[in-house]
Amino acid sequence: MQILRIQTNIRSADIPEKFEQDVSYSLSVAMDLPADKFVVIVEPAVRMRIGFASKETTVAVVNFQTTRPSSRTENDTYAKKLTLVLCEQLKLDPAHIFISFDFKDAKSFATQGKTIASLYE
Repeated sequence: MQILRIQTNIRSADIPEKFEQDVSYSLSVAMDLPADKFVVIVEPAVRMRIGFASKETTVAVVNFQTTRPSSRTENDTYAKKLTLVLCEQLKLDPAHIFISFDFKDAKSFATQGKTIASLYE
């Protein structure tokens, strides 16, 4: 299971209709996983103040949690794909996209009242 939480100060009305599907598809190709293995949560219009700019700047803060361990090289590939989608879809500057990768053991995620590890036993 992969969960992406995307927080941005972009208004909901300015986020494309199929944005979540585009993010899922792009990463599913990069990770060689079915798109339905991704949960994309978008939190638009989050009030954010960032320290490197003295004016209002559009940003995206992404937390990518996955049960699939990945190397630095793989994370570089995922970051590149995700940054490309966010730049194209949300018209963001790549310097204003911040991504964190968090590996979680399958016993640390749950859905349908069971951990992911239990679902695949």
